[in-house]
Amino acid sequence: MTARQSKPIPVIISGILGRMGKTIVNSLTAESSKNKFTLVGGLERPDSPFIGKPLGEIFPNLNCKERLNFDINRINVPSAVLIEFCSSTNAVIEHCQRAAELGWGVVIGTTGLDKDAHTLLHRLAKKIPILYSPNMSMGVTILFKIADQVARILGDTYDVEIIETHHRMKKDTPSGTAQLLAEIIARRVERLTGEKAPIIYGHQPRTRTERRTGREIVIHSLRISDVVGEHTVVFAGPGERLEFTHRSSSREAFAQGTLEAVEFIYRQKPGLYDMAKVLGF
Repeated sequence: MTARQSKPIPVIISGILGRMGKTIVNSLTAESSKNKFTLVGGLERPDSPFIGKPLGEIFPNLNCKERLNFDINRINVPSAVLIEFCSSTNAVIEHCQRAAELGWGVVIGTTGLDKDAHTLLHRLAKKIPILYSPNMSMGVTILFKIADQVARILGDTYDVEIIETHHRMKKDTPSGTAQLLAEIIARRVERLTGEKAPIIYGHQPRTRTERRTGREIVIHSLRISDVVGEHTVVFAGPGERLEFTHRSSSREAFAQGTLEAVEFIYRQKPGLYDMAKVLGF
């Protein structure tokens, strides 16, 4: 650890009782993470039956006397990193504004943020360090890099399609990861050809007689059972195709990536970062 990290990094988790929130807490209490982080606050929806209860009672393996809150203004600590996995865009905006007031760093894994939220993040990043990524997995971050490099080599000479699969409870479609994959490829193609590569979605099918344009990037989304997350990028040309797939068997990879992001953002100056920066890309 650096000198600034000689003490545990204070962490606040928004959406602490959600799937990712619980997984992050388990990672915080794992032997490898002890003394690296300390939980100083947890946030949940106001209708949660656990509001007001000590976090150490909700999570028996957690040594924390702080109580579960629904109002971020009730958490007053001078230094912290806010981990944001709340599903409400309005709540994410409120939480990030509060973090900027207090000088906290922020790590955001919430997907489905609208244009106004992204505009706000760019503005707040002038005051505090913010890391935003639709996927905290190290493997997916590498997949982003591979997709960009393959698109740089192939340009618009190969057809591109993306298939993403998630559990049936996932709210946003397509996934933020699939959307970013498509945008990375589209930007690379535009830089090479000077023309935009349109992104279309499998739930907006072509007519029965409509053919590919040759430059479009198509995203297909599946919502089935309890699949944690799968993403496949297909580059197909005459007589051959390349497929790059990332499969998540559990949320532990996302949690570990999130904690890597927390360590990274805790020592950064104000700015807007992504997981590629954590890996040194």
